[in-house]
Amino acid sequence: MAIIKKKNLSQDPEDHRKSEGGIYLALTVISLILLILLLILSCSLLFAEEADHRLEKAKVQIQILNLLNGLELDHQQMQMILDAAKEAQEIRSKAREKMAQKEEIFEAYQDVLKVAKTGSLTVPEDIAHRFHRTRQEVDRVREGVQEKLTGLALKIKENFKPHQVYVLEDYKPCIVPPIQKGRIGQAEDHSGFAKILERIRIMPPDVYRLQREGIAQKAIDKSKTKFPPAYIFNEETLKAELLRTLDEVRTISDVDFVVKKDEMAKKFKAALHPEKPSMNVGVKIQRLLFHPEVIPILEERIKSGKMAIEG
Repeated sequence: MAIIKKKNLSQDPEDHRKSEGGIYLALTVISLILLILLLILSCSLLFAEEADHRLEKAKVQIQILNLLNGLELDHQQMQMILDAAKEAQEIRSKAREKMAQKEEIFEAYQDVLKVAKTGSLTVPEDIAHRFHRTRQEVDRVREGVQEKLTGLALKIKENFKPHQVYVLEDYKPCIVPPIQKGRIGQAEDHSGFAKILERIRIMPPDVYRLQREGIAQKAIDKSKTKFPPAYIFNEETLKAELLRTLDEVRTISDVDFVVKKDEMAKKFKAALHPEKPSMNVGVKIQRLLFHPEVIPILEERIKSGKMAIEG
């Protein structure tokens, strides 16, 4: 037994080296796998961000094109909007540069951030004073930018014909304009909700009693994904309102239903799809016609128009 034990001990260094080599190889392989997975994840995130950016850019371009197509601009108006959009871009760019050069603005926000991270609800007086002073400066820059953009927007509006102003007032940004003469934006359409009410009206009583709550809840759940950002609502109150409408649909006479159907559908839709406050004409001009994406679109249209005339 002593001989065998001695022999095994004499082999230990070699076995130990092999064991160390195996562990090193395993760790190397694991490290490579983790590195590859990290690279794949990074590429996936970058691709997702790029895809989101491209999708958002395409969405904005479509909305702008829908508006431009509906406005039916002449050459002079296109050139005027193009010049104004370039000027607006320069105004915004200069404002950003001015803000970036003011290091004290960034420092003031950083000081407040440090205090907030400590968990304190009280900001020292000197930091608060410096923050309010810099915020006033930021507000002055923004007000100056807004004043210039408002002036530009007013010039554009004054050069629009009455029907073009109406188009701007009526326009609601959308991707696919509804097939309706005279409309270039999202139209008010209650026909889908009217059909839902028609189906509910003819449901057998037993079926309606069983599905009544589920119909209202399903409608609410589906609409939640389309509510405006930060929209606050009481789900129980909304559900009770929908159930009252559904019950009314089933209890009124055929004649009353024909007369009230569209109004009830409109009410049903309004409860489930609250609209964002509409923008005024000046704001729409600034957000849509002064958008950076307008510049290449109008440059291409003006160029195409010149080529057509020369041809």
